[in-house]
Amino acid sequence: MCLLAAKFDNTVWSIIHKFHFVLFYANWTIRDGTGAREYKLFEDHLLQIGNTCRFAREELVPAIKGNLDRIELPLVSQLRGSYGLETFLRFIKHIPGFWSVQIDLLDDIPDIISSIYNSCRAMMTCLDCVEQYSRLIQTRFQDKEWVSQHQGRPDLIWCLSATKSSVTDLLCGLRRHPNLEVYLSGYVNVVPFNLAGF
Repeated sequence: MCLLAAKFDNTVWSIIHKFHFVLFYANWTIRDGTGAREYKLFEDHLLQIGNTCRFAREELVPAIKGNLDRIELPLVSQLRGSYGLETFLRFIKHIPGFWSVQIDLLDDIPDIISSIYNSCRAMMTCLDCVEQYSRLIQTRFQDKEWVSQHQGRPDLIWCLSATKSSVTDLLCGLRRHPNLEVYLSGYVNVVPFNLAGF
C-alpha cells in the first residue's frame, strides 16, 4: 500500500510538473513568441500528461481501491482479536480515565479507508481537469493564426502568468518520493502491476 501511495504522489507531481511547463510555453509564446521554439517539447509534455492521467485513472487508482478492499477485513480482524478481548476493551473504555487506542482505531478503520479512497477520487477529478485544460491549450496553440492574433495581449499574458504562478505554488506543496519506491520494493512481495516509468 505504501508503494502505491508513493507512486500516486509521484504521478500527481509528474502531471502537475508537466502542466507547469505547458503553461510556461503558452505564456512565453503569447508574450513574445519565444516559446514557439519549444513546440516539440510542448507536444511531448501534453502527450505525457494524457498518458500519465490515463495510467492513474485506469491502473493506479483501481489498484489502490483493490488494496484497500483487500486489507480492510484482515486489518479489522487482527485489531478485533478474540471476542473476549474486544468486549473487555470496549468495557474499560467507558470507565473514566481509561481508553483503548485499539478500539478507537478498530471503529475508525472503515472511515479511514473510505477517506483514503475518496481523496484518491477527488485528486483524480482534479487531474482530469488538468488533462482537459491541457487539451484546450493544445487546441489553441496548434492554431498558429489564433496565436498570432493573440500574441502580446496583456490580459492573456496576465492570465497565463497567474495560472503558472499558482501551479508553481502547488508544485512546492506536493510530495514527491524519488527513492521511496526503490526503498519500499524490498518490503513488498507482490506488486499488482508494473510500477516502472512515469
